[in-house]
Amino acid sequence: MKSMEEVMNLGTQVSLKLAYKNVTERGHYHEVRDEHSMPQSQWDTVWGWADGLVQKGILDKVSGRCSLQATIDFDMAECEKRMRKDVAAMLRILRRVGEPVVITNDELIAGGWKP
Repeated sequence: MKSMEEVMNLGTQVSLKLAYKNVTERGHYHEVRDEHSMPQSQWDTVWGWADGLVQKGILDKVSGRCSLQATIDFDMAECEKRMRKDVAAMLRILRRVGEPVVITNDELIAGGWKP
C-alpha cells in the first residue's frame, strides 16, 4: 500500500498527463487537452490536482495554516480515502483518453513556436 505522500505525488503526475495533450521531448507539458475530452466534474478534479490546489488544501490543514475550526474538522483518514478515490478515477480516465503525445522541437517549430 502506498503512503499518503506517494498517492499525492501519483495524483499530481497523473493529473498533469490528463490536463495536457502533448509533452515535449524534455518533459515540458505543452498544449492543454480539449475540455470536452471528459465530463466537467472530472475536468475540475484533474485541474484541482494539476494546479496544486488539492495538495495545498491538504497541507494547509495538516500544518494548521487554516482556521482553527478547519483544522479541528479535518479527518486525515477521510482525506486519504478521498485522495485514493480521486487518483483511481484519474488513472481510469487516463487509460481511456491515453497518455500525452511526445512532440519534437521540429514539430514545435513547425507549429509556430520560436526557440
